[in-house]
Amino acid sequence: MTVAPARPSRLVRSARQGRRRPDRGLGSFGRAVRAAGWPSVRLAAWALGRLGAWAGWAGWAGCDSCPCGRVGENTRGIKGVLAGVTGEVGLVSRGGRWARRVVGLVLRWRWPLAVAVALGLYGVVAPLGWAYAETGGRRVSVGAVPATPVGLVLGAGIRDGRPSVLLARRLDLAAELWRRGKVRVLLVSGDNRTKGYDEPSVMRAYLVAHGVPERKIVRDFAGLDTWDSCARAKRIFGVRRLTVVTQDFHLPRAVALCRAAGLDAWGVGDESLEARPDATITGYVREPLAMLKAMASIVAKPDPHLLGVQEAGVRTALASP
Repeated sequence: MTVAPARPSRLVRSARQGRRRPDRGLGSFGRAVRAAGWPSVRLAAWALGRLGAWAGWAGWAGCDSCPCGRVGENTRGIKGVLAGVTGEVGLVSRGGRWARRVVGLVLRWRWPLAVAVALGLYGVVAPLGWAYAETGGRRVSVGAVPATPVGLVLGAGIRDGRPSVLLARRLDLAAELWRRGKVRVLLVSGDNRTKGYDEPSVMRAYLVAHGVPERKIVRDFAGLDTWDSCARAKRIFGVRRLTVVTQDFHLPRAVALCRAAGLDAWGVGDESLEARPDATITGYVREPLAMLKAMASIVAKPDPHLLGVQEAGVRTALASP
């Protein structure tokens, strides 16, 4: 019995006839990009290809999960992705060998790289996790915070002689603490490095307009950052016990720094997500890196940028009726 030979597939026939299928595995969008031939489009495709190769190696993407089913007809997983992005499918003809070398090195050293990335992420996140754990019992609501002599309000920017949205919310919270008798004096700490930028005076004016007597407000003109505000409250104004007022995303770092400065510090935070979602999300994102800087202050306990002589403003305000 004679068995007829199997008919070669279209791909095999194309290869035998010397015809290359440059659009193999590209899909309709990829064929359109190749047909356009614009340098900018090709460059964007190359960049996306590099990202796709890395995602495929990391297990986030790959031919097995491709909905079109055409990425790499005769390859699977990472190999198909790499084939598509290093010029083997004709999308990028130049730099294919260089890209394959880079991807090969990444794949070869993937485990050491993964360990290094994991350690780096841990080094960034661990200090912030420590701050949350260390200050967990010290971050409370307005109603639950114990009474302290002083409320420390940290600056958060002014514009055209008015406090920013976040700063105004901190000041509203501080005024509420004073009205409830949770604090007796408010120490407003901010930046006044230039003549036209005076955070503490703007903060005091806002509090006076909202019912806090001026004699119960003390200004610190050299609160250039959180550590300086905490250290100066202790060393310049003689404060021993206080309540820090800031946003929730900043509160763990602020309380940790004040406690490292030698203060018996509590913290009350403002939930600012609804009022300023962009600034709040940005604050949460930057906190891990900001906490790395704070750890240096917690360990080294440096002098504030501007120290100066001791001031009796807080003592005078506490003694006033």
